[in-house]
Amino acid sequence: MQWQALVRSFMIEFQHYLFEKSVDRSMVMVDYFYLFIANILALFPIVNPVGTGFIVNNNFLSALSHEEKKIILKKVARMAFFICVGALLIGKFLLALFGLSIPIIQIAGGAIICRNGWLFFLDDTGNSDEETDAIPPEKLKKMQFEYLSQNIFYPLTFPVVIGAGTFSVILTLAANATAPTIWNTVLNFVVVIGSIAAICVMMYLIFVNIAQVQKYLGREGKVVVKKLFSFFSLCIGLKIIFSGLGEVILTIYLKTKGM
Repeated sequence: MQWQALVRSFMIEFQHYLFEKSVDRSMVMVDYFYLFIANILALFPIVNPVGTGFIVNNNFLSALSHEEKKIILKKVARMAFFICVGALLIGKFLLALFGLSIPIIQIAGGAIICRNGWLFFLDDTGNSDEETDAIPPEKLKKMQFEYLSQNIFYPLTFPVVIGAGTFSVILTLAANATAPTIWNTVLNFVVVIGSIAAICVMMYLIFVNIAQVQKYLGREGKVVVKKLFSFFSLCIGLKIIFSGLGEVILTIYLKTKGM
């Protein structure tokens, strides 16, 4: 019958439509997955959770118990997440408000990373217990826990864990996430937020377990690792500075050429 042929034709076309849509949807999911991984790869070396974890544990959490460290580090990871998401969502408007550009943020952020890396590289307080021997361990632990609980943002989260270098990367990701359509832009920003959440979770897990790793390294091993990652932080800071300087020099050159 004619109507049966029409129904059969409609069903065949509908199945082709569903197949094409499912293929398109799967391709889109793959694209967003790659974007998610790319964002993590962009953030990971700047946040440097492994190197920062040794610095945080040695310089800020050394007197705390494992449970107290977990409490402080959960707050740090939560604070870092909200700071990064805030920079992602309103960072562009803040730059416009103060007349700043991403290369300038890169130069300033790189300088802060270099400063912190250099100070931690020269810091030898982890080699000696002379200063802490005069304070009873329980009192020292209580003082350190109370101080860190009240000062989660500065200096622990910013600029030690999340610095201006991280902000420059996030602002770059925000610029790249902007798409021709609102829907794609929203999806891109959701993926970036997911990448930030993944970095914060990895950071927390690494920070918590680094204390266990340090037990196997011994005193000399901790010093070596601390110096090594402090030096790497210094190198990363220099890389960010020169990246920002390159952009500034290129902009000046193009303006002088009238381009």
